[in-house]
This record gives sequence, C-alpha cells and structure tokens, in this order.
Amino acid sequence: MADTSTRRRKVRWILGTAAILIATVGTILSVPTSSKPATIPLPYPESSGQSMLAALAIGSYLPGNVESAFYVPRGTVQVGQEVYDNGTSSFDRALILRLPIAGAAASEFFDVALSDKGWNVIYNKVAGAKSTLIARIAGSDGNFWEVGVTQTVPKKFKGKGGNLVETRILQIQPQ
Repeated sequence: MADTSTRRRKVRWILGTAAILIATVGTILSVPTSSKPATIPLPYPESSGQSMLAALAIGSYLPGNVESAFYVPRGTVQVGQEVYDNGTSSFDRALILRLPIAGAAASEFFDVALSDKGWNVIYNKVAGAKSTLIARIAGSDGNFWEVGVTQTVPKKFKGKGGNLVETRILQIQPQ
C-alpha cells in the first residue's frame, strides 16, 4: 500500500511539474518580441520632415523624438515659417508647406502618417477643400507636443501657389 501511495505522489508531482512547465513556456512564447511594429499603408508616399523641423527650432528646443516622428508627403516644399513664440515662451512655431496633394487627401495622409509615427490624432475635420488636423505626442523632454495642420495660412503667404498648409508645432506644458 505504501508503495502505491508513493507512486501516486510521484505521478502527481510529475504531472504538476509538467503543467507548470507548459504554462511557463506558453507564457514566455506569448510575450511580444522587440521586432519593429507593422506600419500602416500610407495613401501617398512619405518623406521625413525632420530637417524642416530642425531648421524651425533654431534658437529654441524641439525634442528629437518629435522631430523624427514628423513626416510629410513626398514632394513637399517649405515655403516659409512663422515664429509665434518670439523666442520668449513655450515653443509655438509653424512651417508653411506646399503639398503635392490637397484637401481630403492631405488630411488623410497626415492622419495615417502621424498615427503611424506615434502621434495621437485628437481632431481631424474635412470641410470641402479645407481640413484641420491636430495630433499630440509625448516629447522626450517631459512635455506634450501638438502639431496642427490646416489649410488656412498667414496672409503674407497667400498667392505663393499650390496647396499650402500651415503645420504649427506647439509645446504643451503641464498645468
């Protein structure tokens, strides 16, 4: 009898250990890997806007992760820039860009491209040929940053031709 009891304990111990081992292996295999996440297909080819933002940030500070997460449609040309902060307050500057696409296509591009690069699109409205998009990202400096893309540009840039948009970059400081 003692022999049967011992044998049952050994079988239970082996089965219990096997169950724990299987659960552990399953858990380890289900952990996401560090492979690069899949990218969302873009409605138009993209190009990095990092150099445009770097030039905009001269005399101020723009976190590297914000610069590297900004993309524009391929073929975009910088027409000008605006410095709304006058170098005295939180970062508030804008790029005036001529895009190779217009209206809803431009809005769709920025919605998909910015989302794919880690921005959280918090507003996107298209009304006819006009659109406004606002997206937010956490900067490596501890602040949130917003980009607003609108087809309303300052008057001094009117008449420059093409599909002009203002891409305004704002630093949102904690309150």
